[in-house]
Amino acid sequence: MSVAVKKLTYWEFRELEFDQTNSNLYELLKGAIVKKAAPSLIHQDILANILVEMRLYTRQKESGKVLPAPLDVVLDEENAPQPDLVYISKENRAVINMKEQVILGTPDLVVEILSPGTAKRDKTLKKIFTNHLA
Repeated sequence: MSVAVKKLTYWEFRELEFDQTNSNLYELLKGAIVKKAAPSLIHQDILANILVEMRLYTRQKESGKVLPAPLDVVLDEENAPQPDLVYISKENRAVINMKEQVILGTPDLVVEILSPGTAKRDKTLKKIFTNHLA
C-alpha cells in the first residue's frame, strides 16, 4: 500500500509554525519541505566575500540589489528555495515584494555555494531555477 503525500503550496508552507527551539532553516522544493543544514564557516566566509564585492559593484553602478540567504525566492506555487545569494537588476525590481518580504519571481542571478553535504541537492533539486530563467 502506498501512502499519499500532499504537496504544499508556498503559502501553506509559510503558515506552518515550527517549534521555537528549532533553529533549522527550511525551503520548499517541489512541494516538499527540505531542511537546510547550518552552513560551514568556510561556506559563510565565501558568501561574505562574494556579497561584499557584489554589493560594492552594484552600489557603484546603481544597477540593482544583492541579497543573501535566508530569503524565500518564490518561483511558483511549489518552489521557494533559499539560494545563498541573489542579484536583482533595477529593471527586474518588481520581483521584490516588500509587503510579503520575499522575492516573487526569478532573480537575474542566483549564487549557490556548493558544500560537500548539499552539493547533490543543489545540483539536482535546486536546479529548478534554470526552468524559470527562460
